[in-house]
Amino acid sequence: MKKLFALPLVLVLTASFGYPAKINVSFAGGLARIDAGELVTGLQGQSDFIAKQFGATGGYSMPTTGLFYNQEISYFPFRHFGIGVGYGFFRMDKQTSAAYNVGQVAITESVTPDITVKPLTVNLHGLIFLSSWLHLDISAGVGSYATTVKWSDANTSTLGTFSGSEQYTFQAKQNLLGYQGGLALEILISPQFTFVLGATGRYVRTNPLTSAAWTDQGKDMYGPFSASGNDHSLWAYTWTADGVKYAQLAFQASAPSGSPSIGDIRTPRINLSGLAATIGLKIVFDI
Repeated sequence: MKKLFALPLVLVLTASFGYPAKINVSFAGGLARIDAGELVTGLQGQSDFIAKQFGATGGYSMPTTGLFYNQEISYFPFRHFGIGVGYGFFRMDKQTSAAYNVGQVAITESVTPDITVKPLTVNLHGLIFLSSWLHLDISAGVGSYATTVKWSDANTSTLGTFSGSEQYTFQAKQNLLGYQGGLALEILISPQFTFVLGATGRYVRTNPLTSAAWTDQGKDMYGPFSASGNDHSLWAYTWTADGVKYAQLAFQASAPSGSPSIGDIRTPRINLSGLAATIGLKIVFDI
């Protein structure tokens, strides 16, 4: 029985010998989706809170889809097996706004989350020949995901004839270990060119976003102000109002405190796992 189990592998390897080695250069683009986890629930909680407590119009939301680009150079020493090194880029950013009144103060606030990820990957490839013109590429590997998380919060407030403004920015950079796997349907146009429809899944999470760069500037009743530093962190917590718990986010040096309404304080890890759907072109070189 052991010999029978080994027979398919022996046949594949035997068929690979005598087959010219190839170098492939692939380009692909499409849409990627991430989970975003605590950022999604935190912004939704803040929207729910100001809508319930202050009758806000509009609201905040977290982008979870964006454009994705990837290129890879792969080497196939055998007909069915190869290894590739790739580089990619995807970004999600979106501005959403809300307007509400706190007493006699009219407030308009805009929030812009912005996440950029640049993966450098190494993948193993297995190629299945479905027909003479249709192939299935199965890949899996590991990657270094250079990630930048930016956050911008801009607001204006009006009380009578006075008008004030503030803009806060936050930026954290991390290099993360991640894993990816994919399926690609390859349609041969010619011996050198192949049209590719692909789907890729990835698993990667940030570390807590701490000791990050920030700026805060604007104008209040005392005049212009400006501050900056490298000691802010992203905090997630819950705020209880009228018996209802609302997910919240805060960007500051120390944990939120000072009220019995604050609970479940943590520095979250943002889930960047998700899927990408792409179309692309593969160029094949015999060597």
